[in-house]
Amino acid sequence: MLTPAEEKVLKKLSKQQLVTRTELIDFMRTNGSSNPNSVADIVARSLAEKKYISAINPVGSVCYVITQKGLNVIDGK
Repeated sequence: MLTPAEEKVLKKLSKQQLVTRTELIDFMRTNGSSNPNSVADIVARSLAEKKYISAINPVGSVCYVITQKGLNVIDGK
């Protein structure tokens, strides 16, 4: 079961395919998170543990991509 924050992040990733950590923090801030850094890290870690997203480091900064399993969850499969 996904938390509301996890669901929002997965939906964002399903649209963008790749999100930097900074973009994720900004997204959490614009969605009313009082502590966007911590919430972004917690949500990303939780989704990665569920194998719905993967963290990559293409140019030294952390980016997140949605996995096929994550897309299936969003699509309701």
